[in-house]
Amino acid sequence: MKQKLLVSLVLALSVLNFCNAQNIKTSIIKGKLINTTTKTPFNDLKISIPSLSVFTNSDGEGNFTFSEIPFGKQTIIITGATAKSDTISINVDGEIVDLHDINITENKKEIAPEITEIPTIAVNDDNINTASEDDGVSSQNTGGAVTSSNDPFLRGIVDKVAMYNYHYRGYQEEPHEIQVNGYTINDAENNRWSWSQMGRLYDVFRNRNFSYGIVPSEYSFGASNGILYHDATAANQPEETKISYTLTDHNGANGLMLTKSSGLMKNGWAYSVSVAKRYAKQGYDPGTFYDDYAYYAAVSKVIKKGTLNLTTFGSPIDHGKSSSGTMEDFALSGTNYYNHNWGYYNGEQLNARVEKEFRPISVLNYEYNPSDKTRWNTAIGYEFGKDNNSFIDNYNGYSPYGDYYRNLPSYYLTMAPPDSNTAATIRKQILSDPQLMQINWNRLYQDNFANTQTIYNVNGITGNNYTGRQSIYVLSNNVKDLKKFTFNTNVEHSLSEHITLYGGLSAVSQSTESYYQLVNLLGGDYYVNYNEFPSQQFIGSPTFNQNNLNNPNAIIRPGDKYNNDYAIRLFNSTLWGQGVFTYNHFNLFVAANSGTDMYSRDGYMRNGLFPNNSYGTSPSQNFLTYGVKGGINYNIDRHNILFLHGAYTATPPTSDNTYVSPTTRNQAITNPSDQHSQSIEGGYMRKSSKISVRAVGYITDIKNITEIKRFYNDDPAYNTFVNYVMQGEDTRSIGTELLAEYKLVRSFSVTGIASVGQAFYTNRPTINVYLDNDTNQHPTASTAYIKNYYLPVGPQSTYILGLNYHPKRDFYVNLNFNYLDRNFVEINPNRRNTQAAGLYAVGSPMWHQIFDQEELPSAFTVDLRASKTFQLSRTSKLFDNLSHNTILVLTASVGNLLNNTNVINSGYEQLRFDFTNYNPDKFANKYVYGMGINFSISASLKF
Repeated sequence: MKQKLLVSLVLALSVLNFCNAQNIKTSIIKGKLINTTTKTPFNDLKISIPSLSVFTNSDGEGNFTFSEIPFGKQTIIITGATAKSDTISINVDGEIVDLHDINITENKKEIAPEITEIPTIAVNDDNINTASEDDGVSSQNTGGAVTSSNDPFLRGIVDKVAMYNYHYRGYQEEPHEIQVNGYTINDAENNRWSWSQMGRLYDVFRNRNFSYGIVPSEYSFGASNGILYHDATAANQPEETKISYTLTDHNGANGLMLTKSSGLMKNGWAYSVSVAKRYAKQGYDPGTFYDDYAYYAAVSKVIKKGTLNLTTFGSPIDHGKSSSGTMEDFALSGTNYYNHNWGYYNGEQLNARVEKEFRPISVLNYEYNPSDKTRWNTAIGYEFGKDNNSFIDNYNGYSPYGDYYRNLPSYYLTMAPPDSNTAATIRKQILSDPQLMQINWNRLYQDNFANTQTIYNVNGITGNNYTGRQSIYVLSNNVKDLKKFTFNTNVEHSLSEHITLYGGLSAVSQSTESYYQLVNLLGGDYYVNYNEFPSQQFIGSPTFNQNNLNNPNAIIRPGDKYNNDYAIRLFNSTLWGQGVFTYNHFNLFVAANSGTDMYSRDGYMRNGLFPNNSYGTSPSQNFLTYGVKGGINYNIDRHNILFLHGAYTATPPTSDNTYVSPTTRNQAITNPSDQHSQSIEGGYMRKSSKISVRAVGYITDIKNITEIKRFYNDDPAYNTFVNYVMQGEDTRSIGTELLAEYKLVRSFSVTGIASVGQAFYTNRPTINVYLDNDTNQHPTASTAYIKNYYLPVGPQSTYILGLNYHPKRDFYVNLNFNYLDRNFVEINPNRRNTQAAGLYAVGSPMWHQIFDQEELPSAFTVDLRASKTFQLSRTSKLFDNLSHNTILVLTASVGNLLNNTNVINSGYEQLRFDFTNYNPDKFANKYVYGMGINFSISASLKF
């Protein structure tokens, strides 16, 4: 019925437009904006026809199109933050008026950077993947939307609610493909990426083109929710010297950035360099710190009809992480920003969980333009480096963290019978000494110093014994050592005035070696490469406790690898093509891709539990990928557009969700297979100088998802790491995105944004539970009753009201009111089965306490941002000698102006569960709170 109504509506509008077209001749106007200085496309400029109250923006290749423009003389005005305004008079006298290349001069006088700069991402780096193995939880990814665009909907979401774990359209996985000059930033192993890979060098990464949703892309087939393309070539950087300083109370208190770009010189050369430093002795959360650097260097050379570009960039980062916590943790510590990762040692804060990462990227690309109808870009890129995440490891020791559940009062209240006296005593002790909630580094050193042991037959050599202080606790790194090579070529060709064709081929070869590396013995003399869990379960078995039978009883010292060492090798290739068809009343596109993905595991240690299935190269896992997408836009008139787009894709599980336990063995899940996604979006857009509206409805079904959750279960019946494999999982995301922007007067406008959706499981997937100390490798099978439970994708109802005051080109003020609702904690599927209910009757209060999904409180916040630009040569006689191009930009923002410290960004149920007494409070939910009032002040001097 809905399809019939939609078809009827389109046909009716077509007839109406056809009738109108008989009386009024209309045309398509198209063109391409070119930077006069650099001879490269000019993107993100506004092109308007004031007499018709219509406007559009140039895309990443500088192209723009108008439809339904009446015959006769028309005036086009081109404006933008980085361009001098230009006015063009044309005579519309044909079906298509192609203006071809339009040269636009750079604007050396920079205006208030409301749009020109990528906003500082509000996602707190500390809260991403903070769960430790001792927490008994899987790694939580609290990062969601992290991108920027001139689109008011996207800009509003990113600036205001990204920090609250918002995920576009309820997609759990990272929805965007990120490219720099043709190099794909996304990690081939898990599809993730981070702004830290580009060092937040906003000056040189500001030339961007974001295709959002199911839309055509100029550079690839695109990911599930679009592609963000950065043109970071030296030739495309404006000529400038710029110094910027930022002061914040989060994500690095002090930030300094220096940028120098030559622009394209007469000899055809261009260069650009940028360096940055971000530092904070302590971030917003206690125990955190930042000590990050970033660099960028690029050179370009125009060679006849093409430009050869070499670009390299990287960001050595070093920062301490924060943690999630239970409500009991927050109450005992007296703060919603409790962080269990640190403690005092010799009077200094020492954080156990520190990330050190440096993965430099180099890209060589050649942009060839044989004619004004063809663009061809070919890029090769290489990325390498390590991501080190430190943690406290132990052998036969207790958890060193102050919030370990057995150290807290609640543990004694969940015993049978409850021990209220001991609980009260512990509570009193903690409240009188909050340091009991932190790591006691002195105790760790003392325990190690007092533990003298003898290791026999070291390295498997009989009689080679060693006696010394054996460390119970050590500080180690979980290392990911990546090497990635990419090739990407794509072409765009204008076949005719109506048809543009795109296509390309890409290939990625990546190897990621993973291992533990010892950093500090914490007062001991050595550590041993033993697996303590089989030692407890398989008493008397001499080999089960060996992490590496090829080097048994190994003595481990700082710098040595231990516990696990393996590499995941991947290769994928994709061929894609696309056609875009532009007509006066209709715009259409269709695209398709096909490719292959191959994974294998290479084990460098022979695990004692799996001696025949851990060392050497595993069989290859091979997958065929494919996808199709297409859409139609119907131009009702020059202001109003209807559109309907759809996509279907088949993609493989990530390698991390293909191997049961890659740290211990080569074993793959049973029958790994592609997941299938089908999406449709449709809606209405209106563009005019007075009011802009966009209303979108979408639905995405993803079938046959494979997801593996890993955690340590310290239940005496297990005492091992558990691999919780869910296969055949189905999800649905359905909702609407609404935007209305109304200009009350020339200097004041109002923006309303609403994102209302539902993202939830739609079936009961199969579960297979594998134990790392189960030598038989036989899983325990069950069913997860999770149908209709919500996905942990942040607030599923988001509303933003923005007031924008922009009286001059060099000044603006923005005030936003944000309301977030329907944010749900991540569920533990292991609690949604018949066993978890225990003896409780269905529908009883305890039954609901186990099975119901917690909804986090709604939140209301207010944000304020202002910016002012000064052309210094005009402000005072003191600056008379300065060039008129010397510009000072001051920007200030205050987030969460009302200081609402009770906003919970995200939460999750621990994967451990009390199957003895069926008490859900024994392993309580954990949460991450959002920042209270926070500020950022920046100044940039450009000359």
